[in-house]
Amino acid sequence: MKLILRNIIFSFISLLVVSYYFSGLYFGGEENASLFLVSLGLGLILIFTKPILKVMSLPTEGIGYLVLSFLINLVSLFLLDKFLPSFKLAPGSVRHLKLLVFVVNSSTLSVFWSYVLASALFTLIQQFFGWLGGGKD
Repeated sequence: MKLILRNIIFSFISLLVVSYYFSGLYFGGEENASLFLVSLGLGLILIFTKPILKVMSLPTEGIGYLVLSFLINLVSLFLLDKFLPSFKLAPGSVRHLKLLVFVVNSSTLSVFWSYVLASALFTLIQQFFGWLGGGKD
């Protein structure tokens, strides 16, 4: 139960951070309810995919797992976009971002790159929280 709750909370926070830096995520009229449904869906998908990856002898740590997690999140976001009417991932723009010496200028993205960016940001933030939270999976 703790693992499920932890993954849902981490997904919720990750989606909040992604939606702050990227304007392509739209949550319907009830924004918090829609955000919770999307984070519930993503959290449950992440819970069930890691044991499947272990059984299939695919990597569950390192860069290989990060790439697989990115692809799973990409497909999950696409499916949630199609099945949840209140959630929409559309062409959007990235905010101007400055990280130490790196500067990312604001730019507009197509739908494809919106999915790629949202999935990449979500995966990195989710993995960071998973590492930070420690615990056994």
